[in-house]
Amino acid sequence: MNIKEPGTGSSKCKILERPTHVSVTESGFDASIEEVEDIRKIMVYGVKTTPQLIECGTLNLRGKLPSMKELNSFIA
Repeated sequence: MNIKEPGTGSSKCKILERPTHVSVTESGFDASIEEVEDIRKIMVYGVKTTPQLIECGTLNLRGKLPSMKELNSFIA
């Protein structure tokens, strides 16, 4: 599983990092998490609001910080 977190390093993007890692670890999935901060790469995803979470090419989250329950459901 490949998870991307596109964003320019805003406070919301930074806050999303830890719960994402925790959720992946607790789920037991073999997943890589890539924090994408290069603006050219971010534009490829069409990011207009952050934070965002892209899982295996599918946008699962945009513009809000999810609860752990929501985050776990995205990753599952």
